Formats: sequence, C-alpha cells, structure tokens
Amino acid sequence: MNDLNQRLLELNDKIVNVFTDISNVKPRAWHILFDSKYRKIENSLFSFRKELHEIDRDIEPQTIIPNDYNSIQMVTGKLSILFSTRNMVLTSLSEAQKILTNNQSQVTFKFTTIISLVAIAVSIISAIPFSV
Repeated sequence: MNDLNQRLLELNDKIVNVFTDISNVKPRAWHILFDSKYRKIENSLFSFRKELHEIDRDIEPQTIIPNDYNSIQMVTGKLSILFSTRNMVLTSLSEAQKILTNNQSQVTFKFTTIISLVAIAVSIISAIPFSV
C-alpha cells in the first residue's frame, strides 16, 4: 500500500506542475485557432486520469478485508490514508480541469467579441455611401 500511496503522491506532483503550465498561458483570442498549449494540457490531464484509473485498479485487491479483528483495524487504517491521498489527487485533477475550462471559456469569449466587433465595423463601413 505504501507503493500505491507513493504513486498517488507522484501523480499529484505532476498535476500541480500542470497548474503552473495553465497559469503561464494567458488566454488570448487567437488561441481558439492555434491552441496547441491547451491541447497539450488537455492531453496531460487525460493521461493523469488514465494513470489514476490504473492506480485504482491496483487499489482494488487491497480492499479485501481479512477475517481477524487486528488485521481489519490495520487494513482499515491503511486504506483510510490511501483514499485520503487519492481524494487529494482527484481534487487537484478537478481543479486543474476547472482552471483549464475557465481559460478556454475566456478565449472563446474574446474571440467571439472580436468577431462581433469586426461585423459591426463591416456593417458601418458598408452603410457609408461611397461616391466615385
């Protein structure tokens, strides 16, 4: 179980590093067309979810509870620590996804605002009569 806990902590460190990547990307309107940074971060988060699923599959055999009382107490304590660490990883992953989604929403808003302003400018210019 210590190995699983260590793997979860390492996964959490990777997720925290993605927070830095997300915060370094300032949402710009042109990111909607050229968003390789966002795609890279999304792919990282997807791989982290996949890694968490693999760890969950390794946790499953650990949840078999033995018959004697002392073993039950020991396994229960270890599982409690393990699931606390897992919840920490899950919370970090959810927060990273939330921040990424927020940034992507800002990019979409800025892009649609620019498109709207261009449409207004074109309509104003087309309304002006030109004499040749």
